[in-house]
Amino acid sequence: MRQFIRLIALSILLATTLFWLTQGAHRDWSQTYTTRTEIDPTTQIEYEVRENHYIPGLDFLGLSILASFLIFSSSFAFRRRPKPEITLHDEAIKVEPQPTQDEPVEDEPAEEPPSDEDKKRLV
Repeated sequence: MRQFIRLIALSILLATTLFWLTQGAHRDWSQTYTTRTEIDPTTQIEYEVRENHYIPGLDFLGLSILASFLIFSSSFAFRRRPKPEITLHDEAIKVEPQPTQDEPVEDEPAEEPPSDEDKKRLV
């Protein structure tokens, strides 16, 4: 989970920085329009034309860096998975299979003590 959040923060940072660079790397406030001058063909007078065009500025870049930093720092709220501890011993460990609950457990019949007649035969 931590790596996933950190990858999201990195991808946001890279995507917004590349967007800022490809749109002109404007080192001022963001602009929502641009102006260009045109000349009227009949009167030869110059006039400005407004075009709706978004140009990201340093405020856009700063907010994207701040957002990616906040997302990255939120990854520290999650705990690390503990690594399993492996202990090695010189002695071999004997593992006896334990019967499961589905399998019936068969008990060995207990031997009956020898009767008096059996004792007489053995002597």
